[in-house]
Amino acid sequence: EGMVTMHDVIDATYAYMHNKDESYLRRVVKPLEALLVSHKRIIIKDSAVNAVCYGAKLLLPGVLRYEDGIEINEQIVITTTKGEAVALGIALMTTATMATCDHGVAAKIKRVVMERDTYPRKWGFGPVASKKKLMIKEGILGKFGKPTEQTPKNWRDMLYDVSAAPPALKRPLDESIASSTTLD
Repeated sequence: EGMVTMHDVIDATYAYMHNKDESYLRRVVKPLEALLVSHKRIIIKDSAVNAVCYGAKLLLPGVLRYEDGIEINEQIVITTTKGEAVALGIALMTTATMATCDHGVAAKIKRVVMERDTYPRKWGFGPVASKKKLMIKEGILGKFGKPTEQTPKNWRDMLYDVSAAPPALKRPLDESIASSTTLD
């Protein structure tokens, strides 16, 4: 079912070129999405499509809908609202976690399928990005947005790299735990 030979492709091309009949060509050549129907899907917002095409991780605010039964480390297909395949990814959250959370990384990208800039670029227009651009212009942040000596402490504590290890907890060490633990 659905398998064709190279001769079928040649015949379909001939029929299209000489007779302008594309029906045979449409039966022979299927869209990529036809191969991915067995995978579970996450449907993302149009504003998140181009960021994913550039390799960004899929964050939960960019998720519109998702199928039931998605498990951690399961291969999934990330699609647009029109059903176009954007990327193949690895789920980092279960369906239950996605339903209860409002932030976090939903999936990491394994292979991008869609061409870049098919959808318009929508990142960098939010309130945090606008403030960051202003701070770079004023010299409070470095040229590429990295903290400098002039960067306020609350800004440094607010932003961290999601792909790096989580930031350390900022609480004093309990003396009772410290005295009972020895390094002998």
